[in-house]
Amino acid sequence: MTTKFRSLLVPGILIALLGCTSHAATIYVDESSPDGNGLSWGNSFRRLEDALFVAKSGDQIWVAEGLYVPGESLDDTFLLEGV
Repeated sequence: MTTKFRSLLVPGILIALLGCTSHAATIYVDESSPDGNGLSWGNSFRRLEDALFVAKSGDQIWVAEGLYVPGESLDDTFLLEGV
């Protein structure tokens, strides 16, 4: 392998690997807004449960001030694994 080829190969591989990485998302929740897809404050989820369902590793969930419960009753619970 020539030096010129090798010097182009390494940066090329690095650029290809960086292009394959996924970007972490910010998911928005606001109990006082109309229900949306969680991609912005103006289109936020109303329920924290919906944001937890779609979140992937590395994502952030931003929650507006309010009272959020994991179900219909204050007695309902949920388990966060791997946090």
